[in-house]
Amino acid sequence: MSKSIFKYCPSCGYRLITGKDVRLISCNKCAFHFYISPAPTVAILLKNINNEYLFVKRKFQPKKGYWDLPGGFLDYRETYEKALKREVREELGITISVFNYIGSATDVYDYKGISYYTIVAVYGGFIEQKIIPADDVETFLFFTEKNIPENKFAFPGLLSLVKKYILTT
Repeated sequence: MSKSIFKYCPSCGYRLITGKDVRLISCNKCAFHFYISPAPTVAILLKNINNEYLFVKRKFQPKKGYWDLPGGFLDYRETYEKALKREVREELGITISVFNYIGSATDVYDYKGISYYTIVAVYGGFIEQKIIPADDVETFLFFTEKNIPENKFAFPGLLSLVKKYILTT
């Protein structure tokens, strides 16, 4: 989350002074401290029997119309694994039970004037079921490793991890 949106202390209302540590919001009057941490997200790179990878087109802002992987933010007290299963069910209308951890990446999620710093845990798996796009997904397509839609991909950190993984497997 961008520190610049906070102008006043949420505890006492005193005007905040911007310090050097971009992760910390602190108040000189009441000693309130708040550390800005990245928001956890999850995504999955699904491959079909033809060795093509599933990408979804985002239905809403931010990055409406851009390509992405199925996934999203974790709910309160939700594990990465539970969030992954929930997001896949919500966005693709399928259930998954077998998946493996690929890696993580950081990105910025700009929404309504606020920059949220995110960290995504990316998993991989196989898909054989019929997909029914729903929730945040406008449509989906399968791409080979040679035609990944790089110029219209929503999040550069995630794209970098996906490309690295595909090239090394």
